[in-house]
Amino acid sequence: MCVAALLLGASVLDSGTAWGQIPTDDESTRISDLVRLATSYADTLGELKIATMQVETLTALRQSIVVTNLEIAIAKINRQTAENKIRILRAIVEKELAAAQARLAMLKQLEATTTKLAPSDTPPVPPASRPAWRAIADAEATIRVLEMILALQ
Repeated sequence: MCVAALLLGASVLDSGTAWGQIPTDDESTRISDLVRLATSYADTLGELKIATMQVETLTALRQSIVVTNLEIAIAKINRQTAENKIRILRAIVEKELAAAQARLAMLKQLEATTTKLAPSDTPPVPPASRPAWRAIADAEATIRVLEMILALQ
């Protein structure tokens, strides 16, 4: 599911799939979205640190009349812009994380139900052969990546 769809209020759970079907995403799109999101978040954290340092430096230099009020105002706007971007990106990551956690819970419930419904004389099916196995592994990986993004400082 792309980040734009999540911004519009869509989630993995209301993707239109019937119960018993495993929701599937275009894997390359999902991975690209995570990479772009992680990169944007990390870049914006760097921009915020630079903007904060510029405001502090320009404010200190202002006392010696080397810096104009305009330069300080621009630095403060740059810092505010970076702070706003961080808030927006963090909200997107948190929404993606909640959706991935809900999807994982649904997939695990589906897997448990499918396993319980199998006839007792059926030999056990290896995890890689069960339909939900890969989707569960993907959801768990997505959750780990999103948690890593949120941990960035």
